Amino acid sequence: MKSLSLILFFVLAIFVITSKATKKWLPAVNGYNRNDAINGYAGLMGNAITGLRVSGGNPYRVHIKGGEWLPEVTGNNKNDFNNGYAGTKEGNVIDAVAISGDVNYVVHIKGGQWLPVVNGYDITEPTNGYAGIIGQAIDAIMIKERTYATSYNDNNNNDNNSGNNNGNNGNDCYDHSTIASAAVAYAWGTISEGNSNDGTQLYRAVKDAIFPGDIYYQSCDRGVATAVRWSGADDSFPAGNTGSQDNYLKNSNLWTFIGNYDQSYNELKPGDVVITIPERRGTKYGHIVLYVGNAEIRKKYPNSNAEFVSASLGDRSPGCGDNKNAYIGGGYHIYRYNGNYSGNDKNAYTGCASGTS
Repeated sequence: MKSLSLILFFVLAIFVITSKATKKWLPAVNGYNRNDAINGYAGLMGNAITGLRVSGGNPYRVHIKGGEWLPEVTGNNKNDFNNGYAGTKEGNVIDAVAISGDVNYVVHIKGGQWLPVVNGYDITEPTNGYAGIIGQAIDAIMIKERTYATSYNDNNNNDNNSGNNNGNNGNDCYDHSTIASAAVAYAWGTISEGNSNDGTQLYRAVKDAIFPGDIYYQSCDRGVATAVRWSGADDSFPAGNTGSQDNYLKNSNLWTFIGNYDQSYNELKPGDVVITIPERRGTKYGHIVLYVGNAEIRKKYPNSNAEFVSASLGDRSPGCGDNKNAYIGGGYHIYRYNGNYSGNDKNAYTGCASGTS
């Protein structure tokens, strides 16, 4: 009986050690623009904030989801646990922030939207004393006229302060085990959030790893090709003009033609590629999007009614939007990946999320 107890103890110890979340800090920013994903705000959309550093020397503090307000800090040093940042060593999820110094600041609710701007510093006053909604994780923050940075847990993209891994290969915190989940993982919550910017931090990191040196982020073909390759489905899926992609889909044994969109859109399944070319569309450019399904999008953005992830050349980076009616009458065709995702974690691009840290 004693030996059985020892075995159970060691099994539990191993579980705790291997499931522990690791705090990763994102690069510091000093902008104040929700449309600037590079320097306008701190955070990785869809991943709960677990730490905050702010310059200026004024007191600030955070509230832990399911817990309490932590003590004030004034520093800006990720290596100083006592006064360098607000948050716990364990990487508990944060749901509210209070910053002193008569500064404007605003937070984004994970799976939700940006809240109103506040500039107060009073944890008893939820209207203007702090930013956030107690009980709802935040995944981004903007602070005016400050340099600031946030952390997230690299093996945990939920918001329940646990250490579950939702990925497909154990080396990052994003579920990209299918084409649909990969696309949603790096997409904005809405199409408009992608307007005139190069995408979420995750999208830029993954795309840079898959297509190094490529300068096109606001592009429908890259938005699709990045998800297909990152999922491990098809390492050879091309980026570039839709004519070459259409030709590839026709001739690849990994893809099955399902039918013309106008007649077959009710047969769509998550991960299906929907594509048209100038000759069929009657315009100068073709277009390509991914049907991911509303259920997949709601895992990350619970209030969304969207069904597709799409981008547009020179216009916007990948975001969730549209429904099945949006692509009727445009000469679109539907193609479906017919391979097996099992074992795809060994393919060339499935580890690309490490570029965000």
